[in-house]
Amino acid sequence: MLQRTSSKRIAVQPGMSYNVYFKAKSENWVTTEHLEACQYQLLWLDANGGVLARIYSHPHWIYPQTFWQQYGRGHPADSEGSVALVRLTPPAGAAWLDLKIGWIRHPSGATPENPAGTNPAGSKLFVDDLVVDAFEAGSGGSLPTLSAVRSPGGITLTWTRVLEAADSVTGSWAPIQGATSPLTVKVDQPERFFRSRQ
Repeated sequence: MLQRTSSKRIAVQPGMSYNVYFKAKSENWVTTEHLEACQYQLLWLDANGGVLARIYSHPHWIYPQTFWQQYGRGHPADSEGSVALVRLTPPAGAAWLDLKIGWIRHPSGATPENPAGTNPAGSKLFVDDLVVDAFEAGSGGSLPTLSAVRSPGGITLTWTRVLEAADSVTGSWAPIQGATSPLTVKVDQPERFFRSRQ
């Protein structure tokens, strides 16, 4: 399990909101049929390390493969829906932000011919590019906003300020020239990221 020590937890600053980015991959190929999964928890902690709120993997499980994948959605423990791991507002009393990522081990692809399975015990899980950035929460509508809703033509984006896009969550970001809100974008690329900026 990847678990930050208490000295490596991220201090929550008053009046700030947070973006969380990370990617993961496994040493061997993993399939959902083999029930070999891992789970993450994003934890808001009080000053004594007590858990105030959790955001789990969405939809609860993630299935890392032999190539890097970015994970950017979560399932709040007290909600039926999901959230993007951006512009997260800490709950009242939050002093620390913590992240845990670990395997849920099951026999994976074991057969009489291959009793060890395709992802045997001892296989490695890699986590990289963990980035947590903070920004001033501000008030009401003064900050840029962005929402994404699945539609028949793809995904419809609605935003304020300037819409930017990138092929990777780490950039490089560029404004979409001439774009007006709302905008429907086709789902025809392996990955595409959008954000709204001042």
